[in-house]
Amino acid sequence: MPNKKAEKNKFKTKGLLKKGLSTLLATTIGLSSGAVLTNLSGGQTASAATVPQLRDISRPYWLDQTHTMMDGNNFLKDGFWMNAKIKQIEGAARQFSAVLRFKIPGYDMKNLKFYMMSKNTVVGGVVEVKYSAEDDCITLPLLSQTTYDIHVYNGELATENFVCKADFCVTYGWQGTGTETPLLDGDGNPLTMDGTALNLTYSKVDSWQGTYQPKLQLPRRVVPYDSRTVKVVFFASERESETINIDHTLFDLAREWDSVDFNTGINNGAVEFYPEALWGIAADTQYEAHFYKDEVLPGNFICKATGLVVAPSTP
Repeated sequence: MPNKKAEKNKFKTKGLLKKGLSTLLATTIGLSSGAVLTNLSGGQTASAATVPQLRDISRPYWLDQTHTMMDGNNFLKDGFWMNAKIKQIEGAARQFSAVLRFKIPGYDMKNLKFYMMSKNTVVGGVVEVKYSAEDDCITLPLLSQTTYDIHVYNGELATENFVCKADFCVTYGWQGTGTETPLLDGDGNPLTMDGTALNLTYSKVDSWQGTYQPKLQLPRRVVPYDSRTVKVVFFASERESETINIDHTLFDLAREWDSVDFNTGINNGAVEFYPEALWGIAADTQYEAHFYKDEVLPGNFICKATGLVVAPSTP
């Protein structure tokens, strides 16, 4: 069946989904499976007793997200920023517009090329989006509810010309009552703080809330004080009772908020992520979420949650 969302998007792929481009972008999109499996297989050094208190991080919000950009190995590039200001299009069901602005030091913005792709294959493929030197931004007039990757090249599309990348999330930002599941340290033990077990809250997808876009709420209390950002590796760990440990996809946080109990001084706020179950949303598919400070490295591991089922709550 035709993808109506993709048809509405108005962007043309212009032949960009050829094998050459797909291979090239694969070197800078997502995570290198060989390297990441080592980091996801347990044995991390973090423990429930040594998780530090968090600091006040960059405080993104659904409609105004600012992210540090990354290099091709998913390491943060200090001084490289992308800001996405998102608006829901009035009268258009689940359609949005966005304005993207960048801080990319050392490069002539007029020479840069920008490519956008959705992390949800239902939404569409790779498109080139035009930077306006006059307005100092990229204007995206019609977007679906999903997470988008932006990849930047200096001049022609070639591996050696890759500069940086970032993602931004288009979401309603609201979901109903969530399910709580224990957060675990690197050895699989329950994560506790001040004698209290900490949980990840996650919401299942509803039919009107976008295609395959659950929400994860990570307690702010577990975020290390020196974090520049928090990233989650979201992957299918079991499908149809078969352990697979594949399909790793990296997501940045989309919202961060406070909820301080002034009697105890405890911050009960959360860092929120809106990953997408790209590999099937059947009830017999289970996912894992592994959270990292800044970058996916063993020493940056914060915690994880297992056994997540994000099948739609309505048909």
